[in-house]
Amino acid sequence: MLKYAAYAIGFMLLFPPYHALNHAGVTLKAGYGFILALPHYEESMTQYGQTHYVTIPGTIDHATLILQILVVAVIAYFLHVSKK
Repeated sequence: MLKYAAYAIGFMLLFPPYHALNHAGVTLKAGYGFILALPHYEESMTQYGQTHYVTIPGTIDHATLILQILVVAVIAYFLHVSKK
């Protein structure tokens, strides 16, 4: 059971959750992606009658990633202890 939890945690580390901050400081979920290929968020801004497109790179959402790892680790621990 612990082996499968380790596989799941490794998979979570390879494909972490991302978020992006737009120009107004609002956090946007950018989804999940491979660790070496950062996802990005495209946003259109209209200024003085012209539309500009801005690409905002995603950054790893550390809080969500740590929470996911802790949940999997706790579930695996309790399943492992209950089998003994």
